[in-house]
Amino acid sequence: GEGRILCASAGLRPTQGARPPDEAVIAAARYGLSLAGHLPRPVTGELVESHDLIVVMEAGQLEFLRSNFPQVANRTVLLSLFDSDGRTGYERYNIADPFSQPLEVYEVCYRRIDRAATSLMAGICSGRAAVPAAASEGNPL
Repeated sequence: GEGRILCASAGLRPTQGARPPDEAVIAAARYGLSLAGHLPRPVTGELVESHDLIVVMEAGQLEFLRSNFPQVANRTVLLSLFDSDGRTGYERYNIADPFSQPLEVYEVCYRRIDRAATSLMAGICSGRAAVPAAASEGNPL
């Protein structure tokens, strides 16, 4: 309503106190994002209830959230399905975590996230149905 979007980040099994890897910080900075001070936090019922849309990176995360928080199943989607790069198979339903990989892998991952997030946001901002049919199905695989 006010043209603002509030985003939060959480993980299924975050390591408390861990800092983002240097490669993640460098890759994020190229998109104008700062990960300084970012600390992981776990997904909770309160957190998912407080958001209109829950966006996940991997099919396993989608299934976990839908199983553990069924009240938000209809507003939990896979970000990868908004990427128009034509990937198939595993990569169609997953944006794999590049943790412990070289900077180049983070850059590829961040480019994919950027494409998919841009597409998702365009749909949201235009008011049209932003969720691809497969993104909201019970089992996208």
